Amino acid sequence: MQTTKQSLFFCCLALLLLSGCGSQNSANPPAANSSAIAGRWDEEVGPKGSSWLWKMELLTDGSAVINGKTGGTWKAENGRFYLVGPPDAPYYSAAFDCTVSGATLTLTQESGTSLIYKKR
Repeated sequence: MQTTKQSLFFCCLALLLLSGCGSQNSANPPAANSSAIAGRWDEEVGPKGSSWLWKMELLTDGSAVINGKTGGTWKAENGRFYLVGPPDAPYYSAAFDCTVSGATLTLTQESGTSLIYKKR
């Protein structure tokens, strides 16, 4: 009887823990969805001197072409966007807060400066 109760308890606990898997938390910004970010992006608005990241092609497999350089990677999760530059251009690596609204991607740096991109 004790073993049955323990088994039932652990099954219920597992179901409870797994019940949220696969669903998007509405508290996360839309950018948490990587499929919304995949595509070609051109910088539209940024502070003077921000042209270090003016074009990005973000592929669905997580690879990235940054300013024409291949070999980069990217991911988006929990409202953050992570970009790793290619081996020959590691200076393109950065992390941002991010949101997507339609064809507009907004990347916000730790300093509070926002870079705005339009999807091609």
